[in-house]
Amino acid sequence: PANPTGAVAGLPLQQTLYEIADERGWQIISDEAYEDFAFSGPHLSIAALERDRPASQRIVNSVFTFSKGSAMTGYRLGYVAVSRPETAAAMRSVQESCIIAPNAPVQYAGLAALDASGALADNHDFVRGNRDAALAPLVEEGLLPALPGGGWYAMADISCTGLTGEEFSAELMLRHDVVVVPGSGFSAQPEFAADGTMRPLKPGGAASGLVRIAFCVEREQLVTGVERLVALVREKRQR
Repeated sequence: PANPTGAVAGLPLQQTLYEIADERGWQIISDEAYEDFAFSGPHLSIAALERDRPASQRIVNSVFTFSKGSAMTGYRLGYVAVSRPETAAAMRSVQESCIIAPNAPVQYAGLAALDASGALADNHDFVRGNRDAALAPLVEEGLLPALPGGGWYAMADISCTGLTGEEFSAELMLRHDVVVVPGSGFSAQPEFAADGTMRPLKPGGAASGLVRIAFCVEREQLVTGVERLVALVREKRQR
């Protein structure tokens, strides 16, 4: 599942992307942060497509975190399942020069999380229950095309108000005590100078009329927040 839209790539799309990368000699970095929050069917990791290939021919590097499934956001603990031994050696060198290791309490918390598989299912059910209980009004109002297929987030289209995501988010927070995130930051387009260095990111226009909603919070808060968001849309909607 994708952040920020909650879209889930099915087998045909993943197979096509894998074949394109393989033909061109590319490595794939697959972010599996929301692997425990697939709501429209079993989670499929793109690494599964090369399960039967020799290690020397594999191209997928899967990145995992304890932040979401184990509710350890902020602990910055995770791991990578790499495609080849030489890739592992390169990543280890980068890690040792940047962070060395997580602090000891976080490492013990990670060990405890590995033995708490039941918590993963509980967290999945909690977030899916929130989605099912609270987000339908966004679909009914035309702000979402459908409920998110997975993840923690939904991207609501508030362009009918004539406001940008930044303007809408500010008004929703200041007037109604509800916080959402402007969508423009998720469509920033990198630009590069002639020497190859990347210039400062500029928010892209493709998502200027979108806002991101987190539905991993307490259900009562979520329901109230969605009600207030819809009310503001109705107030501001341009006829």
